[in-house]
Parts: sequence; structure tokens; C-alpha cells
Amino acid sequence: MKQGLLVILTCFLLPLSGCTDLADDSFRGESSRVENIHVWQDGWVSDSTICRESIIIRGGEMYLCQFSLSSDDWIVIDLDVDSTTDSVDLITMSDLNYQKYEDGQDYVYLEDWTDFGTYGSQYGKNIEFPGGDWYVLVVNNV
Repeated sequence: MKQGLLVILTCFLLPLSGCTDLADDSFRGESSRVENIHVWQDGWVSDSTICRESIIIRGGEMYLCQFSLSSDDWIVIDLDVDSTTDSVDLITMSDLNYQKYEDGQDYVYLEDWTDFGTYGSQYGKNIEFPGGDWYVLVVNNV
């Protein structure tokens, strides 16, 4: 009797086993509700917004802000993530290191503007940011 029930249960569940693979490919976990990601230039007289967004980032997805600086400047990142959702990784890197990141290689990031597993804070206030081409990533790695 028990063996018969196991055979019926196995026959019923076997076709459903592939459904979870499809779900994992399209949605890997919960969402991160980024209430504010604001990348801005801290000017002496006035501030200038580089990127600003409120966004929901699903598991395995990211928000990307790309910008260029012709010389060193004062760049600040404000990040606020709803603490009832998944934490995020805030990663700031050069264009060369972004390519390494995309290729799955080791990469270097700017420590003062990077925070892993965070719900946010203010980053880089009163620290000079180097000139060049830059990427700011907000990643939900769940």
C-alpha cells in the first residue's frame, strides 16, 4: 500500500520538478526596495545630481549608474534600502574593473563608496573622488 502511494506521488510530482528551474532563472529570491539611490556632486555653491532613482531590484538584478569626471571631484552617494526587504551590495568601480566584474574576474572597487550587504548610508562625504569613467552598482545578490 505504501509503495503504491509513493509511486503515485512520484508520478504526480515528477512533471512539476522542472517548474522550479524556470522560476529560478527568472527570479532568484525576494526583492530589494531601494527607496533612494542618489549619486551627486558636492559643489561649493550648489550640488549637481548625477543619478537618482527609487527602484525595486529583484534577486540577481542590479541598478547601474555610469558617469565620467574630467578631474578629481567631490562625489557623494546616498543609499536608502527598505530594511524589510533584501539588503544590497553597493559597488563603485572604474570602467575597466566593471568589465572584469561582468566577466566574473577579480576586480577592484573604491572602498569609501562601496558597502556589501547594506541597507544604506551616506558614502564619500568629504573625500575626494578620482577623475575617470566610473560605475556605481546597486546589486541584489540573493
